[in-house]
Amino acid sequence: MTSLGSNLGEFGSNDKGYYWKLPNGLIFQWGDNTGQQSQYSKKIYSFPIPYKSNVFMIATEPKGYIGVQANKTAHSASVENLKQFSLYVGEYRNMYWFAIGN
Repeated sequence: MTSLGSNLGEFGSNDKGYYWKLPNGLIFQWGDNTGQQSQYSKKIYSFPIPYKSNVFMIATEPKGYIGVQANKTAHSASVENLKQFSLYVGEYRNMYWFAIGN
């Protein structure tokens, strides 16, 4: 864990991904699922650190496939609880994910 100073908050990482905690309580977290999931499957993952109150949003993006057809990139993410989220992947199973909460 690395501290960037009181104005920038705290940045850290672990085997689950990366996080940035701002002094106002907002937390950004991100990572990828590379090599951890089969095509057309759903899997539950843990956030690098748990959120304390809310998860405002989670988004996904196919990893390494710029400009692909939308029907070949079916994917979604949903929040399971303050500690976990699930990813559904389609044809392209390697995904980046990004979440914001507090």
